[in-house]
Amino acid sequence: MKRFIAGAVCPKCGEMDCIKAETDPVNGVMKRECVSCGYQDEMITSSLDEIDTRVTPKPQKPVVEAQVIRLIDPSESETKSE
Repeated sequence: MKRFIAGAVCPKCGEMDCIKAETDPVNGVMKRECVSCGYQDEMITSSLDEIDTRVTPKPQKPVVEAQVIRLIDPSESETKSE
């Protein structure tokens, strides 16, 4: 499905809001076309990583199980051994 890209400026004619784009998920290619001058180009999108934003989900920290720790008072061990 072709969609217009809001705010995009054509690199050939300089018109704003005239670029429509269509992404082919199988090939990982985005085809762009200017409806004013007919300019066309293709971009490979399969290798692009998502840009981090304030709404990008953070990776979850692994859950670590709690371990019981036994504290030993050194003064108690000396009195018991006597």
